[in-house]
Amino acid sequence: MALRLRKIVPVMVLVVDDDPGVRDAVVEALEEAGYEVCCAASLADAKRLLGRARPDWILSDLDLDGCDGAEILAAVRGLPEGPPVVFVSARVEEQQRLVELGAEDFLPKPFDLDALLDVSRRLATA
Repeated sequence: MALRLRKIVPVMVLVVDDDPGVRDAVVEALEEAGYEVCCAASLADAKRLLGRARPDWILSDLDLDGCDGAEILAAVRGLPEGPPVVFVSARVEEQQRLVELGAEDFLPKPFDLDALLDVSRRLATA
């Protein structure tokens, strides 16, 4: 019996957050868990990255330097096979609106990194 080897392609996550402390902590947790991560500090940066890279899913803060982070959903809809978007925010009252707009999930801030990794595993196997 021949043994077949498959190349394992890492899951790529785009992290969009204008707070460098939060962004760095999330990137570190995801990279330690084996994910490939790219970052954006603004909605404009995220849109530019989406023009070049195809993340498997996106983690985005809702409040991005005066912009509504939900605008990223419109950018994703314009992509073939747009990746799912998970939002993080202290504004938990926005959760239903975001889900209705097409968000995959919502993590209230402050969020536990274990909860983030649970969402990551779920999306990686979807």
